[in-house]
Amino acid sequence: MRNSGVFISLFLLAAFLVAGAVEWDSLKVTFGIPIPGTLTDASGKGLNGRGLNSSVFVRQPRSISEISQNWQKLNPSAECSNGLFNGFQYYDNTKPLSVVLLFDSQGTIAGLQTFLPKSEAITPVEPVFRYDLVPMFNNVTQGGIDYLVITVYFVQPETICAAGRSADDLLSTGTGTGVYVQNGTQPSESILVPSNRDDTNSDNGYSENNCGSQMGWHNFFRTEEWDTYNCTVITPIFLLYNNENELHGFGLAMRGTFSAPAYEYPGALAIATLAGNSSGGYPHCTTAMVNTFKVGTLHVYFTSNPQDFECSLTSYVGVVRVVSKYLKESWMGYLTRLSSFSFSDLWQ
Repeated sequence: MRNSGVFISLFLLAAFLVAGAVEWDSLKVTFGIPIPGTLTDASGKGLNGRGLNSSVFVRQPRSISEISQNWQKLNPSAECSNGLFNGFQYYDNTKPLSVVLLFDSQGTIAGLQTFLPKSEAITPVEPVFRYDLVPMFNNVTQGGIDYLVITVYFVQPETICAAGRSADDLLSTGTGTGVYVQNGTQPSESILVPSNRDDTNSDNGYSENNCGSQMGWHNFFRTEEWDTYNCTVITPIFLLYNNENELHGFGLAMRGTFSAPAYEYPGALAIATLAGNSSGGYPHCTTAMVNTFKVGTLHVYFTSNPQDFECSLTSYVGVVRVVSKYLKESWMGYLTRLSSFSFSDLWQ
């Protein structure tokens, strides 16, 4: 009887832990500010009663069987593996080439790529961003256009063109089993990011940054070093965690202004705040970078309702400290800065 009680207790504990874990039950891209009157569903009520611009929090297909006629293979004759990356590439042909989905040998979602035209990403204006020093950017020519490509897998790269995942696997394991960022010219060079925020530290390079509602707790890569390189060498990926420290998405940040509608353009204060920390520190080089070149970002979510995420109350301590420091350090002074404040400082 005593052993039975222990078993029941362990069973209930396990059930509680499973129930509390974040479910990767969707795939959505692009953060955006709610806009009253613009709805994304057919009911006329909006998502959970909130009006949202139809170009934000856009649901992506998670299997080839789900894709509409707007989606097509990027290279119809391409094999699953071409040496540079793994997976069959599909893109929405009604939009400029930007977000490309990767599907495995069974037609199940396996990853995502972003295509950045070099003509939009690379500028001769100083300081020149050193893409050549960041191995997550790969050079690809598609349709006669040169691109910089970032590849992120949602499962172990070596399984994509082998066994793959079935429809049942997608239901049971969700959109993915982890986030693997390709850090070189081969899928085997991919790096698994921490699935729990408690595991981010100086050893794996992820800084503990601030929280943003409808996004999550941000962990950029070594923001403490950005000023050292004047923001010319920045690892593009940042991680997104919920209030339970569970990975529920990620983002990509790239210098430049891009023609594709998938990208967001945060203002200088927004980037300083999100890339800042709880003590109020933030990378100062981001202000000049945003004001001169702009920064395109792409938020990727694994949950159904990312627009409902709210930061915990404790998170605002760091936000307030960064905002206060940012305003005080502006060259026009604290009061002048307030008088000239524009909402474009938050999001462009």
